[in-house]
Amino acid sequence: MIDAVKAQSGQAYNAFDARVRTPAYGIAQSADKSLSPIIDKLELAVNKLSTQPASAESTEDLSQISRAYRLSIIAKDQIVLLSNEQIKQVQSHSVVV
Repeated sequence: MIDAVKAQSGQAYNAFDARVRTPAYGIAQSADKSLSPIIDKLELAVNKLSTQPASAESTEDLSQISRAYRLSIIAKDQIVLLSNEQIKQVQSHSVVV
């Protein structure tokens, strides 16, 4: 009886793998690949903004979403840094501020 249950659970697992997991993984991979050109352009924009270029280190290991998140953090930090520098310049040139 236990062997029959194990056999049925194995068949159910194989069916789930073939019908759900494998196609979903393929769709996720193709969606990730389609985002690559957009993320490459985002990286170029961040590199223009930043004084230190955002490297695409091990991009083949990262999903494009992870890469975009990392680039957005770098861009945010650079914008905050530039804003602070501009505030200091305005304060140094203005008596009122």
